[in-house]
Amino acid sequence: MSPLRRESSDTLRHALALVGVLLAAVIAMPAAAQTKPGTPQQRQPQGPDAEQAYERCMSLAQTHPEQAFAQAMQWRNHGGGFAAEHCEAVSLYGLQQYDEAATSFHEIAQGITGDMTSLRVDAYDQAAQAWIMAQKPQNARAEFDAALKLQPKDIHLLIGRAEAAGLARDYWGALDDLNAVLEIDRKSVEALVLRAAAYRHVDAVDLAADDANRAVALSPQFADAYLERGAVSAAKGDYPGARKDWGRVLELVPNTYTAQQAQNNLAELDKVSAPAKPSKPAPAPAKN
Repeated sequence: MSPLRRESSDTLRHALALVGVLLAAVIAMPAAAQTKPGTPQQRQPQGPDAEQAYERCMSLAQTHPEQAFAQAMQWRNHGGGFAAEHCEAVSLYGLQQYDEAATSFHEIAQGITGDMTSLRVDAYDQAAQAWIMAQKPQNARAEFDAALKLQPKDIHLLIGRAEAAGLARDYWGALDDLNAVLEIDRKSVEALVLRAAAYRHVDAVDLAADDANRAVALSPQFADAYLERGAVSAAKGDYPGARKDWGRVLELVPNTYTAQQAQNNLAELDKVSAPAKPSKPAPAPAKN
């Protein structure tokens, strides 16, 4: 897991948000634009119920990905086109087969041609998120690179590439992307939190503290800001400050992954700050 990233199901949620959008777009595409280079296969969804089939498949992918995968494969073999392939990729992601999901999302991106830039970017983004979950940050960065060539100032993509850089322990690379984000939107709380983490990892704790404090001030209910500020405080030896911020995380988002991180940090802090146990006095010499 990247030290600049929080556990999430962003790829699955993002994919599900495309229900209807992707299908409507590919149905409207010219046949030539739906064919991968060098292949004659037509990839347009067929039949009047294509949109309903896509919605059903994507809904099933969220709850029963194994069933959705089988359904998507069958649908693809019967002319389901991009919509079926997308549902198949989302199902693979739900099954935690991240390498296969990433490859599928990438192939979808490569297959989209013509004036469909936003959909192609979405597919590259989803491929990148799947590579991150597969713990293959360099692959993820390549996907983000491809997407950013199409949309160079996309904040979401820049943050994603920074997260991939963090997973690769390239904190300076992450800082480059996060600086770019904050030039576009100086109030991006997510970028401030991630930049604080990157600064912390290159031992620039004062800069990290500045960013973490700004994030808390801009968004007092954003638990990740407190989580990171606590880490910065701990790095500076301010254990009471760290304990206070991590306790705030538990108040804001109990029973979440972020809360579990805070709880783990508090447990580690208890080990560090626990008073040393007094040594047992040496036994008195025996009397003759």
